[in-house]
Amino acid sequence: MSSSALRSRETSRVFWALLRSNEKTPLDISLMLRISQSAVVKHLDKLRAVGLVKRGKKVGRYQPYEVDWDRACELLLREAPIFGPMLESGTLKELADRLLSNEHFKKLVREYFTALARIVNEHGRLRALPPSLTIQGAIESFEGWLNVYASELKEDVEEPTLKDLIVALKEWRSRLPGFVSAEELAVKEALQKTGIANL
Repeated sequence: MSSSALRSRETSRVFWALLRSNEKTPLDISLMLRISQSAVVKHLDKLRAVGLVKRGKKVGRYQPYEVDWDRACELLLREAPIFGPMLESGTLKELADRLLSNEHFKKLVREYFTALARIVNEHGRLRALPPSLTIQGAIESFEGWLNVYASELKEDVEEPTLKDLIVALKEWRSRLPGFVSAEELAVKEALQKTGIANL
């Protein structure tokens, strides 16, 4: 399911560089990464093909590129290791539509990737860790992070789109394989305290 562009370290480096300012020309990126401008264009074309990047408004002879956040959100759901196959099977179609139409979800995705771009250096490596971070790796991490994030959300908010996001994320989380609800955990804990669970 995953595109080779999402797993490519070099293409990912170009993506992280683009994200650092959200709109750059191939020349800007080539200078930042110390690779040829033609190599940058090749990687940007791969990113355009998968839907992560689009061309911005041309200024003179310079063609800036920017992240296509709407398509990035779709790609993220489609390529996520757990959500993706469930979406493909039709199980989560309605839920995906709710997430993709939710401005708070789009903002969450944007903030996640932008934050990652700030901690990934020009070599595509996390500043705190040695391994390179590919776009696919970031997508997989996002799904895990979102699971934790969803578990900590409180539904007592008044803003309707935020409330809808919280409900949608909790619904998604409840459908994860191996998910145990808070109620189930409480019962299991209570049973363990009484010794019944060990029988």
